[in-house]
Amino acid sequence: MIKYVQDNLQLTLSEKQMLYKNGQIIFEKVKQDGGFIKVYCQKELPQYLIEDNWVDIYKTKIISYEYNQIVNALLIQKPHYCSSTEILDIWNLDSLVWRTSQVYIISVPCEMIEILTMNFTLQQIKQNHGMTKIEVESIIEENNKTIQEMQLSQLIEKIIEDQSSNKISYFTIINLHKKAKEIKHIKNFLPQSIRPQGNNDVLSYMRNEIPSINVPQFEIRYFNNWKSSPKDQICFTQINLNLGPDSCLWITIDKENITEIRQKLIQIEHIDILIEDKIWFKDADYFLLNNIPFRYFVQNKGDLVVLSPGTYSWQKCEGLSINCSWNQATLDENSLKTIIDQQKIFNQLNFISRIPFKNLILDVVIHENSLDQTLLNYLRSELQQFIFEENQNLQVLDQKNSPVFQEKRDKLFCTKCKRELFIYFYEEDQKCLCLICLKEQININNSNIKQKYRFQCLNFLIGSQLSCCNIEFCSNYTGKTKCTIKVDEQQNYKSKVNKKGFIKISSENNNGKNKILEPFTQNVMESSEDENPKRKNKKQDIYKGQQFLKQKKL
Repeated sequence: MIKYVQDNLQLTLSEKQMLYKNGQIIFEKVKQDGGFIKVYCQKELPQYLIEDNWVDIYKTKIISYEYNQIVNALLIQKPHYCSSTEILDIWNLDSLVWRTSQVYIISVPCEMIEILTMNFTLQQIKQNHGMTKIEVESIIEENNKTIQEMQLSQLIEKIIEDQSSNKISYFTIINLHKKAKEIKHIKNFLPQSIRPQGNNDVLSYMRNEIPSINVPQFEIRYFNNWKSSPKDQICFTQINLNLGPDSCLWITIDKENITEIRQKLIQIEHIDILIEDKIWFKDADYFLLNNIPFRYFVQNKGDLVVLSPGTYSWQKCEGLSINCSWNQATLDENSLKTIIDQQKIFNQLNFISRIPFKNLILDVVIHENSLDQTLLNYLRSELQQFIFEENQNLQVLDQKNSPVFQEKRDKLFCTKCKRELFIYFYEEDQKCLCLICLKEQININNSNIKQKYRFQCLNFLIGSQLSCCNIEFCSNYTGKTKCTIKVDEQQNYKSKVNKKGFIKISSENNNGKNKILEPFTQNVMESSEDENPKRKNKKQDIYKGQQFLKQKKL
């Protein structure tokens, strides 16, 4: 080793002295511990590297001998490991304002790990969800992948049988309701700012629940199973909790480096990582040897990984790992602009996302008027562009009559192509089509073209720089939001429901007789106007959010 370094690299006198003293010993220890990348990127460096400051000389000199070629060790980056003091500082914050680095690892204290993971052993999962039907991906050899449906209990039995031989790789997803006891249990151990659908989470304004996006999703990975970042999650703050029992290896690419690595991999591997999912995985050495900046770390049992918006990642489990993942989006310029930029990339790639981006941005503009004015103006300009594109698609159809207003803001996706429905949609036979799919229709019933918003009101709201809650635009949201209409309707609903879940009709509306209706199961916001006749004759002012008597139809 010493001869190679001397012959191929320039050394100072002090570096030569260090190498002759115990350079070979240091190299052997690093090699024994798994190589420099693994040793350097762990939370605490070993004492033998700290002494005499061996890290610098190893990064600049000795690492070239480890790879038998000149490499740039500055490409190797570590995540930010939160200290105990930092964890205490962020624990009670209700937003992700503390997130300034690209990748964080928050380790749950040892005394809490066993309590946190108590519901997530294979035996517990089998007992609680064994009858659940799942799709299982299994890989026996590198190119021999099969997907089959089975009960969760059957997969667990297969994993237990294979643990002695480690021949088959398994992967499956378990989707639970957001009020499932496992999800509630996990939330009790999370900092407030990281809990899904919190007070300052943009995804609280989503009108539908999507597993792994705004509702935690559970994954079981076994024996060398790996995954890459789902495309529609890259623009969010990605959060992943390892519930054990084994650890996961992570490789991440920072936001500013994704374009570069994408082009390199297209040239080297003929693979576009933003188009093709889960077809390519390389060890950390590959990135170093191909001059690609990256972060490497090991996520142990009880570790919470937080990836800032725009981060691309690969994860690999060498043993058995049960993970829980979800996303957040913060109310700041970086996060919101990343969402819109990602949407534009999707359009270029003809990729159809599971997330209703346009509706989400609209709801943020309506409710979050305390955002920076420059940012709000940017969001409004993007919404105006969305509206322009919608109207262009409508004009192509060359319809004589205007679309019919129909308050169906819960219609978010085209039944046929799954594109997002923003303003206009075509409804027929319980199907909702986007305007692009409508072009393929032969016989179009013009009266079936609907619009979710009155166009004049929507256009005025976006262009007026005055936004607030309004029954003309507000919807039902999945999380905690600043929508005052929803809060008012929920309180109004609760005041009418007795302890048994029945609605009591007032005597003046029932000829002096009290009457109990069946349990109320309709959507609170959609049904509130029918329950309160007085409210049907009122509309909120789109200028100041105040109510006024309806005099004419908008």
